[in-house]
Amino acid sequence: MIDYIVAYTDENMNDGKISQLSRGSSTLKIDKSNCYDNPDIKVVFSEKGFLLQAKFNNCESKFNDTMIMFALSLAYREKMEHYLNLTSGIIDKENYHDVIDIKKDFYVFNLKYFFSNPVHYNYQQKHAIWKIIFQYYNILEQHQELKIQIENLVDILHIEQNQEEDKKEKIKENKRKNRNDFFNYRWFCYFIFVS
Repeated sequence: MIDYIVAYTDENMNDGKISQLSRGSSTLKIDKSNCYDNPDIKVVFSEKGFLLQAKFNNCESKFNDTMIMFALSLAYREKMEHYLNLTSGIIDKENYHDVIDIKKDFYVFNLKYFFSNPVHYNYQQKHAIWKIIFQYYNILEQHQELKIQIENLVDILHIEQNQEEDKKEKIKENKRKNRNDFFNYRWFCYFIFVS
């Protein structure tokens, strides 16, 4: 986690000090959207990471659990960024034939690895912390945006395929019409000659 700050402290800190440690300024607004505050721990999330404040001794395991969930959210965000880059690259190159492979890969990723809440409900504290992480970092919104973008690319591919089929059908229709016109003209000439 090179560019992120994850901190564990048992020092009782006010919100300004937590903000300073987490963000490097006192501008972080700490509320229910980015904070889990319980009698034993307080976890505050910022765009650069999180700080866990232990209110009792020996909360390292809860810190480790929070770090794993934060790392999972980073993995989700990185994977979605990867897919967004792939899809935007396809649009720029107009290479729509790779779209089906990306869609298939994205769906396999969803089925195997993407869960809106990977924490079992029996672990209520972890479950509540994950919900904050999931909402604070807009993971579901990013996922939905990506899904829509991939579906739009598939729609573009279908439109192009339909246009190509229409062009081929028009060419075939023109050939049939020309052939019919030719035969009609021959018959017309034959009747004129015979008459």
